[in-house]
Amino acid sequence: MNISCESCKVQGILGTRWRCVQCPELNLCDFCYMSDKHDVGHQFVRYDSPCSMQSGLVPRLLAIHGVVCIHFVHSNNNDSNNIIIVIIIFIIIIIIITVIVTISIITTFSSQIAFTDYCLDRFF
Repeated sequence: MNISCESCKVQGILGTRWRCVQCPELNLCDFCYMSDKHDVGHQFVRYDSPCSMQSGLVPRLLAIHGVVCIHFVHSNNNDSNNIIIVIIIFIIIIIIITVIVTISIITTFSSQIAFTDYCLDRFF
């Protein structure tokens, strides 16, 4: 297959290719897709290699110009499922950060107590 990117005009897209559902003749390479080179309100189908089958519809929920891109693959176009997934991911991230900070505080406090005990034993 020799499919070209409509934005950068590269011939024979290698790796991930994105085809617009609303504009079926439009294909983008991964770089142009992540750079928002087409209407971000459109849904895209992801192809992982030149010969692969489509991976599902991908709504563009959040794309911060190549820094963070979150895409959710689903088959029923139900936006409420996407909102639930985003909330669950957010809660998980908050829990992980809380655990890391708690462990850091406990470790720092424990080492300070051990050092204080050492100093007290040594000098008194």
